[in-house]
Amino acid sequence: MIFKLSALALIAATLAVIVRGTRPEISLQIGIAAGLLILLAVVEQLTGIVTEILSAAERYGLQRQYLGAVFKVIGIAYVAQFAAQACRDCGEGGIAAKVELSARIIMLAITLPIVLSLLDTVSALLEAQ
Repeated sequence: MIFKLSALALIAATLAVIVRGTRPEISLQIGIAAGLLILLAVVEQLTGIVTEILSAAERYGLQRQYLGAVFKVIGIAYVAQFAAQACRDCGEGGIAAKVELSARIIMLAITLPIVLSLLDTVSALLEAQ
């Protein structure tokens, strides 16, 4: 599968470079379309990973709300990386940096309750000794 995805990426990149000189807006669209096709090709792999993580969480008694936060953070990281790279491809490094910073702030907001809960647990364990 990685060979097919790599071939798609190389063909799209080559086509984008060829088209960039005459039609830069189409070059950008080729890059975004190729990126989306590559991501869609691996979505099926994600369902198996998510299923495995959920079954492991059940085995070890982890709360689903924590797993939901982890999945959200992973999703935010991937979407932000994709968007930031698309911005860089357009020559907009400043906007890309803002996307990445925004993603970090959102991820911190999502994980903060988990971190605070963990600190409460550690504090309770230390007080019990």
